[in-house]
Amino acid sequence: MAAKDTIPPNNIEAIRRAKKWSMEKLGEEIGTDASTVSKIEKSKIRPATERLLKIAAALEVSVDDLFASHYVPPPPAPTSPPSGEGSQIQVMGAAAGSLASGTMQITEGPIDWIDRPKALENARGIYGLYIDGTSMEPLHRHGSLVLVSEYKPARIGDAVVIQEQRMESEPMMASIGILYARTGEKVVLQKLNPAGSFVEINAKFVKTIHKVLDYGELLGLA
Repeated sequence: MAAKDTIPPNNIEAIRRAKKWSMEKLGEEIGTDASTVSKIEKSKIRPATERLLKIAAALEVSVDDLFASHYVPPPPAPTSPPSGEGSQIQVMGAAAGSLASGTMQITEGPIDWIDRPKALENARGIYGLYIDGTSMEPLHRHGSLVLVSEYKPARIGDAVVIQEQRMESEPMMASIGILYARTGEKVVLQKLNPAGSFVEINAKFVKTIHKVLDYGELLGLA
């Protein structure tokens, strides 16, 4: 049996945070999305040499610095909002927009911070998630960011994020879709790609159903 190809840890997240860059910003600089940046930082995928060169150039360090155990970056950006309370929104992980992967894990703490839109400056219970997968395209593309409300009621036909937990010892998982049906036994999500796709979730595992804010709500028009 061939030996498992171990991907070495890296310093990319620490260097990125020292520049006060979000994963979305680094993704834009190197031609990818925040979800891929997250996987690279956590050593879940091995980036090609060309991509490593782009990352190093964007972060203004050498490729060796990306992996050097002795590298000490400048003081990182704070892990809580740097300005007044509520000025930023936490990004809590990724929501699965894929029929194959099913669900994605919600992290215990924020993986990123974004500036709060003016229309949401007084809104409570807002958090962000990156989309992992293509089953919600073209409405929500792979790697895009969605903002979610814990308190705004979700109606049939709304885009929602469902958090589910099958066992108390397991982490909270999240998936995104159009709320198609909801009964005492199950919740049904409609996916957009391919058209006519549906996912059923046992209602006993569902912890929360949160509404994904649409453009009108983000602009303060709804």
